[in-house]
Amino acid sequence: DIVRRLGEPQGRSPHNNVANIFIDYKLLGMQIDFLDRNYDNKENPVGSVCIYSPLDISTLCIYCGKQESRTKPFKYCARCHSVKYCSSSCQKTHWLIHKIDCSAPSK
Repeated sequence: DIVRRLGEPQGRSPHNNVANIFIDYKLLGMQIDFLDRNYDNKENPVGSVCIYSPLDISTLCIYCGKQESRTKPFKYCARCHSVKYCSSSCQKTHWLIHKIDCSAPSK
């Protein structure tokens, strides 16, 4: 029910039957821990919710969601300068979607 309401999480704990499982919504700044160790249990009760500072989306690759590092900054779209890409591969793949909204900044 949580995934249905919030969408797919950006992270999940490994399913190893040792520790309780969790899902992580990094863009929202929220981790949800469950009491059961089974992702397939749709009635899995929430054990706790951890709230933290969400990721700054301006530091993410617009296509794959990879986070930019200080040592290797991402490159902006050369035309509109409004989105960032971690690689030329992400930029080329995303172009079919991005070209609809991409326009040169007005002077």
